[in-house]
Amino acid sequence: MRLKMATRLLGLSGVTEGHGMGDLPEPPYPADTDAKGWRFEFDYQKWERSDAWLLLEEDERPFLIMVALQSWRQVPCSSLPNKPILQARLAGLSVECWAELSNRVLADWFLAGDQRLYHPLLVERVQGMLKIREGGLARQTRFRARVTEASPRALGKKTQLTVDALLASVPADRAQDLSDELAGAIAAGQSIVSPAAWLQEINARWDEAGKVTLRFGEAERARRRAHASATEIASAATQSPAEPVDIRSICDGMLRNLKSYQR
Repeated sequence: MRLKMATRLLGLSGVTEGHGMGDLPEPPYPADTDAKGWRFEFDYQKWERSDAWLLLEEDERPFLIMVALQSWRQVPCSSLPNKPILQARLAGLSVECWAELSNRVLADWFLAGDQRLYHPLLVERVQGMLKIREGGLARQTRFRARVTEASPRALGKKTQLTVDALLASVPADRAQDLSDELAGAIAAGQSIVSPAAWLQEINARWDEAGKVTLRFGEAERARRRAHASATEIASAATQSPAEPVDIRSICDGMLRNLKSYQR
């Protein structure tokens, strides 16, 4: 009765080996479900109310826990093979001993369409694990999307050609300022749908007012100067050191010149 109620809550139905394949329920989760280090938890209160726990003697109940633990390590997670000899090996018993215990140990387990046994309490655990994993994956996806959206993006080839044509049509100093403004805006994470139209608008305001305030260009120039300084330092470090200067010979020469002057 408890098994039927539990499986009904989980959308499953208990079956036996005598049923045909068409009568077996679908596996409760994908065949590649793996615990992958997820902690196995044994809820004593729920297991003590199970049929298997009540049917087993006190000294036989550890085998129920052993079977549950071994099933957690299987793939799919929390399932057992439908072969008595393999079940006996997982329980750590001989085939003969397992034959005496199996009906009671497996009292609450049901056979699914993949020909593996599942326990409603363990299915509940696995489904909870999968739900938490899906939530974590969704959070990672949202975080990566935000990072990608905020990170600088290179212009496409066609867009770059359009921008280059626009910059070529204005004076060189203004073209450099506009180019720096665009690069700085992209580096700052600004969402620019059409870089060429964006630059045209700035250039039009420039023509009207004679000069415009460029919010992002200065940051881009500072970044370029910092990069140039770092490059110069690295280049200087790789150059061969200058020839050592013989200070003593210089002093001796100066002393000789001084003596000859005094004479």
